[in-house]
Amino acid sequence: MGILRDLEIVYDSNRDVFSQGDIVKGWAIVDVQTDEEMGLKNVQGISMQFKGKAKIVWITKDQQNLRSGHPDYRLEYIQGPSQRQWQDGTSTYERHQASEVYFNNTLVLFGSGQKDSGTQDLTLPSGRHNFPFQFQLPKTDLPASFEGLNGYVRYKTKVVVAIPKSLKNKKYKTEKHFTVLGPDVDLNLIPSIQEPMTIDNEIRNFCGCGPDIEAVVSVGLSKQGYVPGESIYVNGQVDNRDLSEHRDFTVYLVQKISYQDKRATRETAKKVLAKEKSTVACPRGRVSDYKVGPLPIPPVPSSDLAGCNLINIDYFVQCKDRTHSAKFPITVGSVPLWTHPTSDQGAPLENQGVQNTECPYLPPPRYEQVTGEMQRIRRRNMDEYFSEDQLFLPRYPYFDFAATGDLENMEPTLNV
Repeated sequence: MGILRDLEIVYDSNRDVFSQGDIVKGWAIVDVQTDEEMGLKNVQGISMQFKGKAKIVWITKDQQNLRSGHPDYRLEYIQGPSQRQWQDGTSTYERHQASEVYFNNTLVLFGSGQKDSGTQDLTLPSGRHNFPFQFQLPKTDLPASFEGLNGYVRYKTKVVVAIPKSLKNKKYKTEKHFTVLGPDVDLNLIPSIQEPMTIDNEIRNFCGCGPDIEAVVSVGLSKQGYVPGESIYVNGQVDNRDLSEHRDFTVYLVQKISYQDKRATRETAKKVLAKEKSTVACPRGRVSDYKVGPLPIPPVPSSDLAGCNLINIDYFVQCKDRTHSAKFPITVGSVPLWTHPTSDQGAPLENQGVQNTECPYLPPPRYEQVTGEMQRIRRRNMDEYFSEDQLFLPRYPYFDFAATGDLENMEPTLNV
């Protein structure tokens, strides 16, 4: 009797990044080896599963959230058994969990499906077999792929070769994940996204309690929306009336992830995506301008994670000095801000009948893997799986501004 030597999923053109409504297609490759060329016998069928799912899980101790670095954080209850409550001395632990499925479809490639009535006794000849498949993703708003410590949004294909046995059915499996980009977040469609943000801080004498203002420190951002690949600069002024002639600033780009189930909300520890320090010269009696940065935005999902009811993603920029801290919420999108070019007469081109719906001087994004530490994808019955996809990382749109220059200072060109 032959043996199953290899089981593999190959996407057409090696494409593994899709949007809602796209068609995922490729081949399930089944390699059968036998010395006697008898083939693989007793095969019920070969089927493909297409699945999109979000899941969140975390634990609390005496109703208090436990961070991953806490000594009582029980990782086995995050990745293992689904026990909801358990006791440990006088403490009560609780496992919070929720999930939602966006699609779950099965396609039979050979023979019959696993749940079909009756069994088939088929033989798969020796050699390499390519079974084509294709599946159209739903045209609804699918959330972007996401991997976090306490939750994920995952999309995958899985092929199963079912061989009925007298005592227990044998199933050979392999699966392969792919990235879904999620709904576009076009910064140009968000009202006031191009408006600057500014916070003024007054520094008074006698540790802030006195009547005299020793300095006024302004800090701000030039706009409220950005895309991965773009760099953020914090700018402002120091009106130094009677303080030290140098001031130290530290700025951060922070990602905040919140998980929501029916009973509780858990906000994860905030993740610093970029950090920059700068010492600003500010002579007494003068107003000095300053700029701190850059804070480059790495490949990350867009704000809010639209389409997912369990996970929310926010971003903000924080600026700290010795006495004050300022925080600015920002939107990270997938379509960058740009200004419609004008004609030589100064009128917008769209008013002259020219259809210009895309930024003509910005190259299309490439898709980069998310950076940072990710949780390994774990499965039950690993001995049934032929290949491992444990280190899958989702990919996101990334604009190469290093090659094109600063978007705000570019001269537009138009091809018509």
